[in-house]
Amino acid sequence: MYNKLLLFFLIFFCTGFHTDDVNIKVEEITTNNNFKFLFVENHDLPVVSLDITFKNSGYAYDSWEKQGLAAFISAFLHEGAGSNSALEFAKKLENKGIKLFSDISKEYFHIHLKTLSENLPDAMSLLSDYLLRPNLDDNGFNRTKEMQAVLIKKLKNDPQFVAKSGLRKLLFGEHSYANAEYGSLDTITNITQNDVLQYVKRNFNQEKMVISVVGSASSQGLSELIDNYLLQLPIKAEESARRIENANLNLGKNGHAFMDIPQSVVFFGQEGIAIDNPNYYMVYLLNYALGGMSLNSVLMHQLRDKLGITYHISTFLDTNEHSNILGGILYTDNSTAAQAVSAIKQVFNEIKEKGINNQLFEDAKTNIINSFIFSLSNNDNIIHYLTKMQLHNFKADYINNYINSFEKITLKDVNNITHSSLSADNLSFFEVSKKNSSISN
Repeated sequence: MYNKLLLFFLIFFCTGFHTDDVNIKVEEITTNNNFKFLFVENHDLPVVSLDITFKNSGYAYDSWEKQGLAAFISAFLHEGAGSNSALEFAKKLENKGIKLFSDISKEYFHIHLKTLSENLPDAMSLLSDYLLRPNLDDNGFNRTKEMQAVLIKKLKNDPQFVAKSGLRKLLFGEHSYANAEYGSLDTITNITQNDVLQYVKRNFNQEKMVISVVGSASSQGLSELIDNYLLQLPIKAEESARRIENANLNLGKNGHAFMDIPQSVVFFGQEGIAIDNPNYYMVYLLNYALGGMSLNSVLMHQLRDKLGITYHISTFLDTNEHSNILGGILYTDNSTAAQAVSAIKQVFNEIKEKGINNQLFEDAKTNIINSFIFSLSNNDNIIHYLTKMQLHNFKADYINNYINSFEKITLKDVNNITHSSLSADNLSFFEVSKKNSSISN
């Protein structure tokens, strides 16, 4: 494996890559029982990764009084399944070298399976129990509640988590996207064993499911295993998930939370862009130049190199079904927080009016393309792309055309959309610090 990575680096840096160098064969498979999945066959290692994502099942779909339910389910599924206790289930995974875990996001519930190819049938059997036959044992249920309560208490002292959650609440108000990811000590006490059962019935079904597979296996063998072990999943839920409306963002607002720390941690955000918008790749490149290139981004150059008031500032695009954010995070001394926020607004205004220069444009484009190519050396990244393609109805050639989507963008294209993409006046800021600086009202 080391030699392969070394060879990859040598080829990458000595010869360079171009659009035609990316050739990932994505197979669109339909099984005999009509399960659909995307598959990339790769025999470099005798390993298979399989991801399942359930749509409309993330923490945004938790009811207001039972926030934290999706996160609770993600943890509770490890408390045994089928005829196995939590310890027995964990030992079976360990003995076969199988990794099986889940996580959540606003919209989705994700399950990740990784196993040696020879153990794939055993892994699929355990996955089936994990999905269909969770152990509703009292001890496991109470233990999961206790662990989630400990996590909630711990996160209250994490300035980055508090700032991120604070900005989300500031922007989304009473919208479901403002839900507390792990709930609160009050809301998790409302969760019952019946809630677990109803969540599984409502969300773990074929209609909501997206399957992606990468690794050393055959499409026929995978199809047979998926048919065999996932067929018992209901076609669709008896009751539909909560409906979520598009969010109306509260823009241009500021907030603060006290924490006895020597610095200020600030999350900020404005309206972003939908992933299916024709200008998405231009805004993606613009964001990369703005704050996505670490030391080489505009914001780092201005706030770190020129002003010397931060050791980290970055920006990101957060795309979701019902709202999109162009956000960022800043670390600075509490005494310079107001100055830093003023500098951020100044940068947003300058780029909005003047655009970016050619050097910054070329650097951002090169970084995006090189990072993407390097990401393809990892099956975990490839499987992420496969899932993304299905969730957003992208074509099967999405990966192979990704580089071209950026190569065809010109500097003029990017600078034509800066005025509509950036708004210093609409930036909202949430600060966590021991002193409420002048940025907060």
